[in-house]
Amino acid sequence: GDIVEIDSYARAAILDADAIKPNNTPLSTTAANQVVDTFHVLTYRTAKYIVQASSAGGDFHSTEVLMIHDGTTVYMTEYASIYSNISLMTLDADITNSYVRLLCSPTQANTTIKLQRISVTV
Repeated sequence: GDIVEIDSYARAAILDADAIKPNNTPLSTTAANQVVDTFHVLTYRTAKYIVQASSAGGDFHSTEVLMIHDGTTVYMTEYASIYSNISLMTLDADITNSYVRLLCSPTQANTTIKLQRISVTV
């Protein structure tokens, strides 16, 4: 029936602060394949993204992306997509100069992309 209480006065620390990373990228044009996030192929093998797009006109679009790479090719799936009125983006990924790049092609100018990436090391 005893109660044991443990108090810790130390701060918690994340060993790999880049493994959980937010990003905010304003895209002023509808140009295809604009880079919204990157990571080095030798650092992370797998990444999961929650991606949110918002337009200047007040529309919203959210989706999740899971990707893995083999050092040469990125394999990805997009799921759980939802939007308020219209689709604001299409997503793709590639590897360029040893960096995995998440690419966005917005359907409207002045679209802001916000994302959270959770990464797993090589």
